[in-house]
Amino acid sequence: MKDAIFDDGAEVLGYLGWGLIDIPSSHADMEKRYGAVYVNRSNHDLKDLKRVPKKSFYWFQKVLKDNGDEL
Repeated sequence: MKDAIFDDGAEVLGYLGWGLIDIPSSHADMEKRYGAVYVNRSNHDLKDLKRVPKKSFYWFQKVLKDNGDEL
């Protein structure tokens, strides 16, 4: 995003993470996950449904905290 803003001159008004909690793939169910927070479950077992932040969660948290200054 930083390249788009500074190198290409894109006018970016904001940004938003798409799906902060695991979103099952429409074709692969829970085998392929998207989101910044992992949900402990599988296609056939709900397990304990514990939410576990992924590395991307902490990256996005930092981006929000410093308003993208470190991108």
